[in-house]
Amino acid sequence: MDAVLRTGTARRGLWLDTSAQSPAETVDAIVAGMGEALVT
Repeated sequence: MDAVLRTGTARRGLWLDTSAQSPAETVDAIVAGMGEALVT
């Protein structure tokens, strides 16, 4: 499923691989990528 999403989905917004992150690390990554996450 990962390969299908990576190759078949438009790259809009913030894409994160959080599989090896703690919840706190995931939140930090989201906050750090807020500018990239904005879809206009």
